[in-house]
Amino acid sequence: MKTIIILLTMLLSTQLIKSQTNPWKPVVQKYFELEKALVASDSKTAAVKLTELSKAMAPLTKAKVSKGTSKQVQGMQAAINASLQSNSLEGYRTQFSKLSNSLIALSKDNNLWEDKLYVVYCPMKEANWISSTNEVANPYYGKAMLSCGSVNATITPK
Repeated sequence: MKTIIILLTMLLSTQLIKSQTNPWKPVVQKYFELEKALVASDSKTAAVKLTELSKAMAPLTKAKVSKGTSKQVQGMQAAINASLQSNSLEGYRTQFSKLSNSLIALSKDNNLWEDKLYVVYCPMKEANWISSTNEVANPYYGKAMLSCGSVNATITPK
């Protein structure tokens, strides 16, 4: 019985440490917050979330990562910077597509999140984004076309 309790404690501790040290978690969380602001067509909140996302990315831009990961991280940071320079909801949405493409590419080699993620495609914008649910809430058009899109892939944690 003691052995089982010890093993369970070790397993739970390992999972807790993994979740606390995942450098992608704050990035994905800020991405979802940005997505929510874009769905609501809230440009002021989107600007704040872009700044927060940039700060969450800082440790990754300095980390020693693979060449492919480094390229995608640089692409995400470039999209964030271009978004902030655009200072418009349309500019945020245009760069969100580039940001999403980099995050989708990163998800193939990195454990980004502890739960399933969904890749959603908007045929009107011809762009993907990542969602934490399989329900469509379109960040590219907001309320104007809230349900435009479909889930075309599921990203399962490794």
